[in-house]
Amino acid sequence: MKGTIGEEKLDSFDVPYYTASPEEVRNVMERELREGLFLIEYMQPFELDSVTDVTGDEMKGEMMAKSIRNFTESMISHHFGEEIVDRIYDKLPQVIVETLKKNHLRP
Repeated sequence: MKGTIGEEKLDSFDVPYYTASPEEVRNVMERELREGLFLIEYMQPFELDSVTDVTGDEMKGEMMAKSIRNFTESMISHHFGEEIVDRIYDKLPQVIVETLKKNHLRP
């Protein structure tokens, strides 16, 4: 698959991603609450398809790849073209498993 995407095209793809912790969300909401903008009646974090309960790196790789595809596929297809999407995501579980085995990635 190397050489399929030009270096310039690859370098121009940037997807900053950040997930606030429940404590960060609470702090922002409490600051807004003090200013009288709204009231927190109930707040509870939830998990989406957690892979921490799954055994086996291969199964974790598959689940993580599906989760990643859910929120990145439209950006990938728009930037690189639909013709490459399946090849990228077919390879992704293997890349994740290799990374899990090296202990460089925690689900």
